[in-house]
Amino acid sequence: IGGGWSDGACVSDANVEQAIGSVPATVAGIIAIIASIRRMAPEAGVVVLGLPPRGERHGKGWSMKYSHLQPSVYTAAIDEVNRRVEEFVVGLSGDATTTAAGGDAREERTRLHVAAGVGSGTVAFAPCTSQWLEPDGVGHVRLDKTLMSDALHPTEKGLAVLAGCIKE
Repeated sequence: IGGGWSDGACVSDANVEQAIGSVPATVAGIIAIIASIRRMAPEAGVVVLGLPPRGERHGKGWSMKYSHLQPSVYTAAIDEVNRRVEEFVVGLSGDATTTAAGGDAREERTRLHVAAGVGSGTVAFAPCTSQWLEPDGVGHVRLDKTLMSDALHPTEKGLAVLAGCIKE
């Protein structure tokens, strides 16, 4: 985090495999990062991007094969993390009445307000998920290979999609 508006913090989905079994811990980690940013820069605007869909990889080394078909083994966990984080972010404005992060969101939201002094900065959630998907022509949905050629990492065109989500 730096001084300019374009500076930011980036959290990847590198631990999505662990998130499958630990959605509450993943959500709590994201909330802790939001709280940390708000403490360091309470006047800053924060855009929390939802975790994008991802495919599966099979094999090792040169025989690695990528599956772009959706839903993948990660879809349910990614969707639940995104739902809970969005619910938390919406709740920062006092509009949400439900809880996230395993039922501790209200308490964490209170800590976030107290720790951050709230300030004038806003926190927004941008799901940024449907942009990655396309019909496969036979009634299914898959990740767009031009956006995520290895079913995980955004290509240059995929990075432009992420930038578009931030600007919206």
